[in-house]
Amino acid sequence: MDSIKEQVCPQFTPLGIFKDNVAHSTGKHGLKISDYTPVVGGATCTPESVPVGSTFEDFTGFKNGHYGVWTQFVVGINFDNFKIADHKIAAFEAAWMNGKGAEFGMSYLRNWLMVGTAFGPKFEMPMSTGGALQGFGNLNIPEDVLRDAEETSGAAGGGDAVLRDHLEGEYTKAGLPVPASLTDTQSCGVHGCYWARCQDNQKCHHALSLSEISPRFTVANSTIINYESAIYVGAWIGKLQGGYETYVSQSTA
Repeated sequence: MDSIKEQVCPQFTPLGIFKDNVAHSTGKHGLKISDYTPVVGGATCTPESVPVGSTFEDFTGFKNGHYGVWTQFVVGINFDNFKIADHKIAAFEAAWMNGKGAEFGMSYLRNWLMVGTAFGPKFEMPMSTGGALQGFGNLNIPEDVLRDAEETSGAAGGGDAVLRDHLEGEYTKAGLPVPASLTDTQSCGVHGCYWARCQDNQKCHHALSLSEISPRFTVANSTIINYESAIYVGAWIGKLQGGYETYVSQSTA
């Protein structure tokens, strides 16, 4: 048995077939891949630093508790024809896509459909005196309200409270329920609730969550629908530095 263990290295072994799978209503992730860097010679534990592209195909994930797909320390891994919807945080997160052969690897997301909320917007926004409230990232708040919030920032009943009062009033006037995001402990900064939440990638509803340490990575022929943010860059900023470019081509958000 010991000799067999010495001859097989799953973390370096190219993928066989992963196709036509579904994951839904999971507590955390629809698909999680960690510490997987398939390379030439990897299956026999004599790996070279040359990635062997391994492709996960035709995957559907919906109503996953955290991420549709979550990856860490992977190189040369491709995801083709994925449909991800109604997850809590992000459709895809790449936390530290690095490892053996990273300097030569290119990972792809091809032909993805990412839908943050499948049945309409997360919140129905009423009209304000300055125009339509299109979402937490594009709040058209009157200038006098913004000025009051900025001038009273840090004072009791000022700053964030001014914005909350204004937004709650807009919902009430429109006969709509006030979203919990305005009344819970998450405050609204002077740029709206979206900016306060999206300082933390786990509170911001987004499609792609990319770290600062990654190999060459390409998103191609993909569609992003109904999110607060399409891409969250630098989701894992720390003391480590480095990485290569991220490319986006023929995609729509």
